[in-house]
Amino acid sequence: MVVLDPADRGLLMRTFNDLLGLPGGTLTGVESGRQNRSMSAAETELFRRLNVQLRDRDFPWKDYADLIRYGSILRTVELMPSGEGPAVHTPDWAVDRAVELARGYREIIEELRVSGLDVIGDPDLLTEPWPGAPEPTPAPDAVPVDLAVQAILGAVSRAGTGNAFFPDEVARGVGEQEGLPGSQRTEKEVVRIEDLSAREISEVLAGRVRRGVGRRYRSQRRRLQRLASRSPLTPAQRLEALDDEMGSSDSPLPVD
Repeated sequence: MVVLDPADRGLLMRTFNDLLGLPGGTLTGVESGRQNRSMSAAETELFRRLNVQLRDRDFPWKDYADLIRYGSILRTVELMPSGEGPAVHTPDWAVDRAVELARGYREIIEELRVSGLDVIGDPDLLTEPWPGAPEPTPAPDAVPVDLAVQAILGAVSRAGTGNAFFPDEVARGVGEQEGLPGSQRTEKEVVRIEDLSAREISEVLAGRVRRGVGRRYRSQRRRLQRLASRSPLTPAQRLEALDDEMGSSDSPLPVD
């Protein structure tokens, strides 16, 4: 087991370098130029609000990971300068809870060490508290224009090229997704309906109907939960409200 040290960023790579018996420095000293930084408060709030909107619309996770996670977010973190605007701070209550949990982990590590587990690093580092938020601060209600532009460009470039960075940027060395998560993107296969059997067509249609019903159910459930949060309802009233919601819409089930 390796216990990381925030003051020694090379510990993990040196440890695995030695465990694998590689020549010294094989897994260290590689400068990729990538930031791999934490988001600013504005960036965090931008994508948090976007996540809420997409979740309420049952946006598929596969498409979210493709366009947002490996497109918008990756491009924003890599191309926007670090240190722009206030950072996100962990609140004091969360720091206290983390330290509380870490004490339990440290005890488990000590028990494993006694039983023969090799422990590299100092387990006491797990229980060292770090500064929390200096004071409660509201979430930003505005984001820099350049940030919004890069977020949009990330999704557009990913959708069009399969990369968070445009080809001319990669050619200039501005950005490269090769080796990053999501770089092995699988292109969607286009199948002509004429090439499908009747059974395959029926399976596709059945799957779309199931997904449509599921989305409809989750949407109505959220409406009912919002209604219940505004005025307490008895179980019978909730069922009646759900029936009204389901029966009031004349729109067909979405089967995209």
